[in-house]
Amino acid sequence: MRRDKALSTEVGIAIILTIVAIATGMILSGSKVLSESIISSNHMSEMRSSYVLLKSNLDKVVFDSFPSRNTQITIYEGTFYLQRSGNVSLRNTTIPLYSFVYEKDDVRIVLENDAVFTYYGDRFVLDYAPRVLKAGDTVLFPVIEFSSFESIGGKAKVIIGFENLGGGVFEANNVTIESVNADAWESILKEVGVNYTRVGDRIFLNESKILVKYSLVSLEILSG
Repeated sequence: MRRDKALSTEVGIAIILTIVAIATGMILSGSKVLSESIISSNHMSEMRSSYVLLKSNLDKVVFDSFPSRNTQITIYEGTFYLQRSGNVSLRNTTIPLYSFVYEKDDVRIVLENDAVFTYYGDRFVLDYAPRVLKAGDTVLFPVIEFSSFESIGGKAKVIIGFENLGGGVFEANNVTIESVNADAWESILKEVGVNYTRVGDRIFLNESKILVKYSLVSLEILSG
C-alpha cells in the first residue's frame, strides 16, 4: 500500500515538473518573440527618424547650396534600394523619378522627391512634406533625380552621401507627375492647396504659373 502511494506521489511530482517545464518553455519562447518584436519596432522607429535626417541633409544640398552632405545610418535587417517610381514631365522634357527605399517585411520607408512617407502594407503615413510652395497663382515644385546607387542589406553601419551634380529653375505651364506613390503626392498637393487633376497614377498640376526647381543628386554609400 505504501509502495503504491509512494509511486503515485512520484508520478504526481513528475507530472507537475513536466507541466512547469512546458510552461517555462512557453514563457521563455513568448518572451523571446516579444523581445524581438520590441527590437524590430524600435529599429523601424529609428529608421524613420534617420529618413527625416536624410531629407534634412538632402534639403541642404538642393536648397541651401551645400555641395554635399553625409548621413550615418545603422541597419540591423532589411534592405536599402533605389527604385524607378515614375516620371515628372514638363515642357518637352521627361525627368525620371526615383524612390530611395528601406524595406523590411511589409514596411517601406520612402524618400522621393523631397518627401518622406512610410508604407504599412498599402497604407501610408506622410512623415515629412516636401518643399512644395504656393504663393498667389505661383507654385514652386521641386524635382529631384537620384543617381548612382546600389542596393544593400543585412546588418551594417552605412554612410549615405548626397552630392549636388547641378540643376536649375524652369517655368512650365504644364507639369505632370506620374508615380507609384500617387496617393501620397495627391495628399501633399491637397495639403498645400495646389490645383490638380488625377487620372490613375498621373497627376496634372492645374496652375497658371509653375516654377520647377530641378536637381540632379548623386546618392551613394561612402562606407560600410
